[in-house]
Amino acid sequence: MQIILFLFFIFAIIGLFAIKKEELPLKTKIALLVTLFVLLAAAGVYELSKSANTSQNRETLNAFLQGKTLDCGGVSVHTQAFDYISGTQVFMPKRSNTQHKGLVLEITTCKIRP
Repeated sequence: MQIILFLFFIFAIIGLFAIKKEELPLKTKIALLVTLFVLLAAAGVYELSKSANTSQNRETLNAFLQGKTLDCGGVSVHTQAFDYISGTQVFMPKRSNTQHKGLVLEITTCKIRP
């Protein structure tokens, strides 16, 4: 997302300088402004969707850390048998859990069991 914002600001600065110049026709100036607004709107929508995913993942992780059982694609995930790996946001079985050896479950696939 940071790269998208950086590119947006670069294009915005270039657009502002281009709009100030009187060499560009009015249609080109309008096209530049519309493009900048569309990029800004797309970045906003993307950021809102990422924010919703992040809060859902945080809720799921908090439930797991509190000892609640999660349902991840039909697999019961709990603190006794699984570890949470924060770098990749996945659940991996502990060494003692030979039944699920090698299984990697993404946090986005998990739901909190009632």
